[in-house]
Amino acid sequence: MLKVLIIDADSSFASLLGRTLVNAGHETRIVGDAKYGIVRAKAFEADLVLVSDQVPGVTTTQMIEDLKPHVPGRIVVCGDSEDPEDIQAAVAAGASDYIVKSSTIAEIVARAIPSDEDEEGESTEPEATAESDDEDAESSTEEGADDSKSKTPMASLRAPLRDGIRPFVVVIAHEDPEKRAFQKEVVERVNTSLHVIEVSTAEQAVAACAGNRTVMLMIDWAIGNVGH
Repeated sequence: MLKVLIIDADSSFASLLGRTLVNAGHETRIVGDAKYGIVRAKAFEADLVLVSDQVPGVTTTQMIEDLKPHVPGRIVVCGDSEDPEDIQAAVAAGASDYIVKSSTIAEIVARAIPSDEDEEGESTEPEATAESDDEDAESSTEEGADDSKSKTPMASLRAPLRDGIRPFVVVIAHEDPEKRAFQKEVVERVNTSLHVIEVSTAEQAVAACAGNRTVMLMIDWAIGNVGH
């Protein structure tokens, strides 16, 4: 399961895309404008952002550049333009791909989420839901804080692809979500190219280390079953 953020002012398209992603088992959030899109991106730590090329008040390239510092995963543009120059500009700004909206919803999902990511993202997290974030920025920020304190670890125990390559990983294993969050912040300040995976059990730590290009394991030895 992946964490997917949709930023699109076309509520009908966004809702249909969101329902399709939820039915496929992905945790999905929907935002209708640039301001709340950035707020949600900061809190949600999406594996994938699907952003329209028609977000009000901002150009596509500027939206991508504003999102990049807050998105650990990939940014994919779902746009109306089929002009090669527009597509090249989006990719040059940092988008992983540009998918034309004239494609079917199924085609968009299949291209945006490669089958290997879909399969490796399976977890025992609660059922995914699609939520619309067209409330004020304060409510979005509070909701994001609640997400970060969830005892359940990240949606996937494997790092998402970055330009077709999996990044090096630091696994943080601790039962206390606040301590995990603090350790994650420290790691990301030291090296922004590393991907951090948070887990709360020894079994998850072993699985995360085995399934990634792991360079460091930060573990609380008080976690049960360590060493067994």
